[in-house]
Amino acid sequence: MHRRRSERMDTMFKRILAAVIIILLSLPLLGMQARAAEKTVTRQINLVYDDSTSMRDGGQTTWCQAKYATEVFAALMEENDTMHVYAMSDYSSPRLALSGADGAAHNASQVHEMLTSMNGTPFAAVEKAYADLENSSADEKWLVIFTDGAFADEGNNAMMPASLNNFFSGKSDDVQVMYLAIGDKAFAINEDEGKGIYSEKATDGKDVLRKLTGMSNRIYNRNKLEVDAKSRTFSFDVPMSELIVFVQGKGVTLQGLSGPDGAALSADSAAQVRYSEQADVNFSPGAFPFDDSLQGQIAYFTGDFAAGDYTVDCENAQTIEVYYKPNVDILAMLTDSEGNVYSPSDPIRPGAYTLSFGFVKPGTDEILEASDLLGDVNFTASLTVDGTDSGRTYENGDTIEITEGSQAVLQAQAEYLDGNSVRTELSYRVLQGHTLSMKVGKSPDYTLTMDGFEKDDQPITVTLQPQEGAITPEIWEQMETIQISPADEEVRLGTFKVEKTDVPGVFHIFPTVWNDRVLLCSVGNIPLEISFSQTIDGELWQGEGTGSVEITDGVPGAVRSLPWLIALAVLVLILLFVLWWMTRKVLPKRIVLVPDTTEFFIGLGKAEGVQASIKYNRSARTLKMSTPPYSVDPECEGSMTITLRPCDRRYVKSSRRRVEVVSVHATHNVYQISISHVDFECNENGKWVLSGAEEGQSFVLSMRNPNLELKTGSAANPASRCSCDVKHL
Repeated sequence: MHRRRSERMDTMFKRILAAVIIILLSLPLLGMQARAAEKTVTRQINLVYDDSTSMRDGGQTTWCQAKYATEVFAALMEENDTMHVYAMSDYSSPRLALSGADGAAHNASQVHEMLTSMNGTPFAAVEKAYADLENSSADEKWLVIFTDGAFADEGNNAMMPASLNNFFSGKSDDVQVMYLAIGDKAFAINEDEGKGIYSEKATDGKDVLRKLTGMSNRIYNRNKLEVDAKSRTFSFDVPMSELIVFVQGKGVTLQGLSGPDGAALSADSAAQVRYSEQADVNFSPGAFPFDDSLQGQIAYFTGDFAAGDYTVDCENAQTIEVYYKPNVDILAMLTDSEGNVYSPSDPIRPGAYTLSFGFVKPGTDEILEASDLLGDVNFTASLTVDGTDSGRTYENGDTIEITEGSQAVLQAQAEYLDGNSVRTELSYRVLQGHTLSMKVGKSPDYTLTMDGFEKDDQPITVTLQPQEGAITPEIWEQMETIQISPADEEVRLGTFKVEKTDVPGVFHIFPTVWNDRVLLCSVGNIPLEISFSQTIDGELWQGEGTGSVEITDGVPGAVRSLPWLIALAVLVLILLFVLWWMTRKVLPKRIVLVPDTTEFFIGLGKAEGVQASIKYNRSARTLKMSTPPYSVDPECEGSMTITLRPCDRRYVKSSRRRVEVVSVHATHNVYQISISHVDFECNENGKWVLSGAEEGQSFVLSMRNPNLELKTGSAANPASRCSCDVKHL
């Protein structure tokens, strides 16, 4: 008896010791971010396997396809899933009861090793599986049927399609149906997604491989990544904690994965699903045809997988599916009105904060970019201060009010994808507050002069007074300074000079000139805003008050008006300059040759396809025309230079500006020039004048877009004639 009591005492002691150890190990985790919570949904799957003789007779392999489909569904179960397999040959109770917690390999082998006595196709097997499912308390209920569709009723008569559809359409709303008709002659029931009835048909083994992935995704609601079938690559932009790879195909092999750096990744666990060779317990393997194309491998990779590109290392894969679970933590942040962000290591003051959330890489504060792989995200949080709940649920971007207390605890969570969630609990130390009132003394009458303020040695007194008690010398020694600013942001005053006196709580303040610019400094009665905020020994001392400073304008009016007079004079000068600039006479911006207007005659013959040369120098005020080159007879070549003078002012459009001809010059072999059909000739002294005019006789020729012409040789023996049109731009 004493021995049993001693054993009970030892057992109790061990339990207490274990509990203490658990508590001690948990303490460092307080305030840290919580990891993502697994899906907690429970799922019951009642699967009806058609093992009737019609599935094997006549060389049919549909029995093999149905059994392979059952094996795949068993291998893909989640941890909280339960599957009951009903064989039509014996449906009084489930042939197999499988649990997702037992693992993919175990469940797949259980189905693979299952042998039945193949018989009829009683629809009562479906009714039994459905009745058992209705009694289940699981969160999700699925009735799955793999069959060739040749059902018999209680009288062993073939059931009509209408009877089948009536049964399924009358099911309970909390039961969902997944129906796979196997074989080219199989009957598929009517699909109604709104009522949770899903129907598929597979005509052969390849079709079964394709259909199974979509059906399993719908039931197990896994999150799937897109895979490039040709390169066998996939990618993701958030960290992952689990990758599930499912490959199917005849002779398929799965070696593993290759990460972004090319390193090989090995699976933590794997399972093989494979066609069966034995259809009936009463017959030996191979007695009936089987479909050896039905092969697959499922591999589970767990760890911390960084975002990037991955490759599935496999061979002979007809289908490749990759499912994922994100590896993210939630980060909740408090931001005050000045944009300061607070973490749990920072003490916070009572007041209003903006609450924001984000996902981070586990164990870091590295915020992740938004990703479609996280689906629709819903952030929520609750707040307690010293154990008192605020009674509100806060969302991203809400304003959260931290009341006075010693500790604020923020409990935040994010729900993403389907049933995934991550939670965190953040604890903040709230600063204890001391509210200060402010007494501001009367302002001396400061006079603003060109030298600054008169009486600038006389202060305005500001006294801080706690609501309770007094400011001790020890606290006063640690206090820094007050903040002062004009109430109106448009007021121009320099930074106040602040002196801390020897009397606890008393400051002296003195105004200063704005940026040392007397003429721009504000005068008059200027309201002030004064505040103090400082954390001392873990306690918050803060207060606000108002006051004013009186400033008399002592600057002479004439001096104060001087800046405006200077500014006005500068403005007038600018206007005069602009007026002068716009009314100057200027030449056109450009003068160019009009294309295809050149006429060049050598003697009496016209040279085709040549162009004169026009060079306009606006700054030198010259326009030069040159004949086309003619190497046969240099006397046929010549040029003239016209000196121009502007006629029109700058405000006239450039293309409409006229010019005056001041002088004309030409090479020695030019004997006559025509400008806009006005002729010029070179006199005996080599000076170019108007034809028939005497030397020194002045002329003014105004032109716009002129025609230019020159002749070489002599009047008695002409060599060439060249003319062209130019235009102003």
